[in-house]
Amino acid sequence: MANSITGIRIVLSIALLFCPALSPAFYALYITAGFSDMIDGAVARRMGTVSEFGARLDTIADIVFAAVCLIKLLPVLDVPVWLYLWIAVIALMKAANIAAGLIRQREFISVHSVMNKVTGGLLFVFPLTLSFINLRVSAAVVCLIATAAAVHEGFTVRRILMVKKLSAIFEEKPERWGFRGDPYFWDYLKERAESMDIVSPDELENWIKEEYLSLSGKALTDEYMDFAVIEQFAHGGMSSGGVSNEWWMEEGIPLLKSRLNKLCQH
Repeated sequence: MANSITGIRIVLSIALLFCPALSPAFYALYITAGFSDMIDGAVARRMGTVSEFGARLDTIADIVFAAVCLIKLLPVLDVPVWLYLWIAVIALMKAANIAAGLIRQREFISVHSVMNKVTGGLLFVFPLTLSFINLRVSAAVVCLIATAAAVHEGFTVRRILMVKKLSAIFEEKPERWGFRGDPYFWDYLKERAESMDIVSPDELENWIKEEYLSLSGKALTDEYMDFAVIEQFAHGGMSSGGVSNEWWMEEGIPLLKSRLNKLCQH
């Protein structure tokens, strides 16, 4: 549902291209598209359908909407040269942030910060204020906030790129385990993940199962009370070296996948 609403915003944005700027039809489509931007995130959270794909689609929809508005509004407004240059600088900063993620991680990194949301809100209100607020004043305020948001986004993207290794999800250990060998298997996976880039949640689960199979010679399943004894994790005591299938399938892997999703959404 939420992704459908976001998709509708892209369609409405494209439809704006065929409407005369500042006409009643333009404003009707414009306001509807803006309203969809306000509710898609809330719908996703309410229905429990928040996803990395949805976050990326929302960012793409925002870019399309903003680009179409610039294409339609700039030609009909008395925009000074300094404002064109300022907009170009902001666009280059945003493009550099996107390129950094694509080059370093081969993925589109979307930053849903408060600053970006404020910028989006101001951009949405901007065309509705043209009749009673001087364009140069309102545009300068929007550009100032947008510049600050782009700078903040740049720092955020670079911070993500610095920590966005798969090992980051293993940093904080769980408070409880299944068997004594579980924390040693955890540390083993963390060490292996140090040299790995971010993968998808499903790829993470498959990788953990492959490592378990390689070490124990048996499959990691959700069969009740099933476990494997891995000698290199045996350090004395009851259940020494034991790795609990049940714990990893019901707690360990879901926890790591949840952390991975949060890491990818930052």
